[in-house]
Amino acid sequence: MNNATLSAVEKLTISRERLRAALATSSTSDASRRSDAASLGLFDALKTILPGGNMLWDAVGPSLRHWWEQHPLHTSSELAGDVIQAWVRPMVQRHPVAAVATALALGATLVWARPWRWTFRHPVLSALGPSLLTRGLASELVQTWLATALSKMTHAPAPPQASHTDAPPVRSD
Repeated sequence: MNNATLSAVEKLTISRERLRAALATSSTSDASRRSDAASLGLFDALKTILPGGNMLWDAVGPSLRHWWEQHPLHTSSELAGDVIQAWVRPMVQRHPVAAVATALALGATLVWARPWRWTFRHPVLSALGPSLLTRGLASELVQTWLATALSKMTHAPAPPQASHTDAPPVRSD
């Protein structure tokens, strides 16, 4: 078909069909990219975001994953995740302004209440806190993580030295 022989209405119809096809293609590729990003877990995202995340995850990951699988809250968190996916996500998609306002109110209440200060107000907790912290840092698990991270850092290949061709040669007398 020649564009000169088509009427304006036909040209407009063809243009609209091309636009619909282009939008349908881009929306499916955007959806697949979003689903790929959503399938990444928190730890995978942290590995890509944090500098040295791969090294840190190699040192800490298996122990942390095993700890979380044995944790009593693991099952509860999976249930909460299912509830959020089924109930909260559609509500937030329908009412995004209300969701942001609710988050703002909850955040302001959290800052006003300062629950992090409640922990060490009790004299027993304030006395036990430092000893629990030092005992935790001295634990075998933390020491293993640190040793693994240090060994990976010391065995990392050195970056190649760039030769400076602009500098004049050094004479040895």
